[in-house]
Order: sequence, then structure tokens, then C-alpha cells
Amino acid sequence: MNPKTKFAKIFIAVFVLGMGLMLCPRNAAAFSLNSADIDQIVHSDTNYQINSLFMELNLKKAYVIVGEIQIYFMDFKSGGKHYQTTFVDMEGETSNVASVMASTFVGKRVLVKGYRLANGKIVAESIQRVELRRK
Repeated sequence: MNPKTKFAKIFIAVFVLGMGLMLCPRNAAAFSLNSADIDQIVHSDTNYQINSLFMELNLKKAYVIVGEIQIYFMDFKSGGKHYQTTFVDMEGETSNVASVMASTFVGKRVLVKGYRLANGKIVAESIQRVELRRK
């Protein structure tokens, strides 16, 4: 086989594969829980709330530890609505960027509002900085 035709065939195959992957539609933006049923969150009646210290932030696995409880971020689209964990600072400013806001929350008191799923995992709708209560 001629080296030029072999190279051309490989180039065309890689080009077609690359274009196919680029043009492939994505149904959901992202979601931190690998196997959660989105309907559990969208139609959840089990609200969850905790007011405790923000102990740890893991952006790679998309969760935080608040009061020794693992709480996941959410970021997905369903039925034309975008569900995303919101971070609120002491002044009431909101952000959806976990890496910027949450890193300033470590070691501070926060109020987490979210949902407990059927599998026991907790997903945060909002994480808000609150004043540390002094006795």
C-alpha cells in the first residue's frame, strides 16, 4: 500500500471520528452523582437542611463535607430548567462557580439546603455562609 494513501485514510478516519464527537448532542450539562435519578431531585419532597461548619471541599468528585456529612453539588438540565448548586456569601451575593465561592467557605459556618435522595445521598440546592454563633 502506498504510504500517502495509508496516511490519507488514517487522516480521514480521525477527522470523521473527531467531527462526529464534536457534533454529538449532549442531553444533560453535568451531574455530580453518577447514578442518581434526576426525577428524585426534581420531584423530591424530602427537603434537607443543615447548619454546621464547612469542613472540606472536593471539586474533583463534586462534593463538600459539612458537619461530617458528605453533600454533593448538582448541575443538570431537566424539562427546560437548569438545576445548579448556588453559593451565597455573607452579603447575599450568589455564584454558581464552586471553585471560587466554596474555597472561601472552608472552616466557616454554612447553611445547606437541599434534598435527601432515596439512596441516602444528599444533594445541595444552596450553600450559604452564615454568622458563627457565639455563646
